[in-house]
Amino acid sequence: MKRIVMCKLTGRHLKKIRLVCGLTIPDMRRIVGVKSRKTIMNWEKDIGTPDVNQVFAIMDNLGFSPDEFIELMED
Repeated sequence: MKRIVMCKLTGRHLKKIRLVCGLTIPDMRRIVGVKSRKTIMNWEKDIGTPDVNQVFAIMDNLGFSPDEFIELMED
């Protein structure tokens, strides 16, 4: 049986994912579907977090499997 690991998505993780993919804040804003780049900036500062649908949008649009996404979150 596969072990389930709980991870908290932090601003540092979001920024790392964005930078690994070579994206700007406006690029990420478009991918996630938020109106303001300030939203992405706040998430990267741990002021708020994306909802589950927005996290799935990031994974889908950037081509990450759930396992790959979790690997990026590991420090």
